[in-house]
Amino acid sequence: MLSPPLPSDRLARQLTSSAFRSADDAARWVGELPPLSAENILACVAAVNANQVDAAQQHLRAHAITKMIERSGDRHLFVPLVRQLRNCETELRNALVGAIAKVNDPNEHGEVCALLRHGDAGVRNAGAMLIARVGGKTALGLLAEMLREANF
Repeated sequence: MLSPPLPSDRLARQLTSSAFRSADDAARWVGELPPLSAENILACVAAVNANQVDAAQQHLRAHAITKMIERSGDRHLFVPLVRQLRNCETELRNALVGAIAKVNDPNEHGEVCALLRHGDAGVRNAGAMLIARVGGKTALGLLAEMLREANF
């Protein structure tokens, strides 16, 4: 019997109030959750970004989010997660780059390439790292177009 879906706000509160002892502890917590929707995962990303704690807990909460994304495999997460890279703190942004590759949608690589135009060097770097992980013909074509622009 399937568990009922967990309300996103409740899940986000659980995540931000958890004090994980290790990456295995965070992964175990994720493994005990019922199936998650894209909305659940995006709410957790927003909550962890808004409720920053000490570096060790921030790292472990970001790890939990990566496990949620990997477990989901939902390609509908690709664009919203790429867009989140513009607003995330560094620890979470770096974790998301690796996880986004698990929900890659080649038809949406324009979103990734757009990160290279961002004013923040950290966001541009995240875009470059993500292109290196998931980029193919689509991303290469978009990058070639961008490079032909006079103001790029």
